[in-house]
Amino acid sequence: MIAIQLLSAEVVRAVHALLQQCSIEDGKLSAGVTARAVKQNHQYQNSALLKQAQQLILQALQDNPVVRRLVKPVQWTPVLFNRYTQGDSYGWHTDNPYIQSVRSDFSYTVFLTDPERYEGGELVTRTLAGEEDLKLPAGEAVLYAADSVHCVRPITQGVRVAAVGWVQSKVADREIRQLCFELAEARLALEQQSSLSETCGEIALQMARVEGCLVRRFGA
Repeated sequence: MIAIQLLSAEVVRAVHALLQQCSIEDGKLSAGVTARAVKQNHQYQNSALLKQAQQLILQALQDNPVVRRLVKPVQWTPVLFNRYTQGDSYGWHTDNPYIQSVRSDFSYTVFLTDPERYEGGELVTRTLAGEEDLKLPAGEAVLYAADSVHCVRPITQGVRVAAVGWVQSKVADREIRQLCFELAEARLALEQQSSLSETCGEIALQMARVEGCLVRRFGA
């Protein structure tokens, strides 16, 4: 799981302005059979205005260098916008392996409402270390493995709006993806020192070669 600053305040306001002109529908309509039993929220209906909001989110994700290094994206599902009001929640579930014909290697949530505007509504994932709660400022996003077990805690006050979606990576294997990301992050740090040290630059080049070999070997 990794959290990033994704959207400027201006883009967040633009997304909200578009969503305010969209109608909403039952969130169960986009849930799988198992998840449908524990999902209680609403989502914004498909429309020309919604497509504009979707494009703002998707473009920001595609342009983000951390997302590119972590995910190595091949395909993206359409962005969904969900709305939680008092009493809404999304119980423990795991995402379907394929969503709209896209293999869901990563899930993401883009928070569009500042945390002080609602109570409850934390995104919770189960890890080996226990449960991890997230409630990020508007404009920040979190990406996590789609096979993780997660939930959204009940809203006790206010309204929570977020964008969610799924991504297929070039690399299907979860551990290899993580190794590639760690290599890419270390290589980037070395490249930033390459002007001071020829050795750093050479090591960074070899790390890039190894990362490329891993993607070729394990890439879909």
